[in-house]
Amino acid sequence: MLFMSQLADLELKVSELSAQLEAKEAEVSRLKRQFSYSFTDSDARSSTETSRRFIVPEYDFQFQYVEVENDKFKVPKINDQEIEQIKLQIQHANELRNIYENKYKEIMSLKAPTYQAKESKNKERIADLENKIEKVRTEIEEQVSISQKAKSESEYFKKDVIPVLEKTLQLYEINKQETEEQVKEMRKELGLLRKGIRKSGNESIAKIDDFESHCHHDEALIESNNAQSKKVILRSPKATTKIKKDERSLTKVKPEASASILSKITARVPRAKNYCPSYLRHRKSNNGLAVNS
Repeated sequence: MLFMSQLADLELKVSELSAQLEAKEAEVSRLKRQFSYSFTDSDARSSTETSRRFIVPEYDFQFQYVEVENDKFKVPKINDQEIEQIKLQIQHANELRNIYENKYKEIMSLKAPTYQAKESKNKERIADLENKIEKVRTEIEEQVSISQKAKSESEYFKKDVIPVLEKTLQLYEINKQETEEQVKEMRKELGLLRKGIRKSGNESIAKIDDFESHCHHDEALIESNNAQSKKVILRSPKATTKIKKDERSLTKVKPEASASILSKITARVPRAKNYCPSYLRHRKSNNGLAVNS
């Protein structure tokens, strides 16, 4: 194979050199036609030394340079023996090429199933990679859409929501200051009201004490009336049942009436800290001692 490649390179070089030689010869003939006088057939067949006499002296140097290059490109003649050797080498190279081609085909036929299996595996891998790439692309597109939505929402909040919230906060602060001032004023009013309530409470306590003394006097009168009624009713046996019923009603009415009256009064009149109603003044504590009012 190396010999074949070298031979092909040599053939290419020979063809290139022959083409260059033909070009140079054509150029020489062109120059001769331009700068030479009319020649006869005998002069044309003569050597180049005789033809130089008829060339313009200005182009003598150029003509010499072209002749030197032409001599360089001239290829030495090859003998017939060398040609036969080259032909034999070419035949041998062709035979080797055919052998190598047959061997290569046999090897590829043996490796064909494994190669096909590898190709199928590679195709499957390529398909998996393409699917993964598509999934990644879809995820990226979704993330881009989400980011765009988030940007639009953030711009909406910045333009529309945040200024409204700032205004509401400002109004809230203003209302807060106003309410704090109102609370301070109301506390002052409450302090003044508490002072006035304490004064009026002391006066109401005195009125309640007078009312309780009056209630005690009424209770004493009721008890005396009950005793007298018992004495009178003992004379008539038919009226005993009436007396008992009246006694029961009186005993029931007496504490309830006093309690209801006291509750109404205490609801209307505010109580002081030291205030204690009459029905709790003589209440005993757990130790058996009376509770002081």
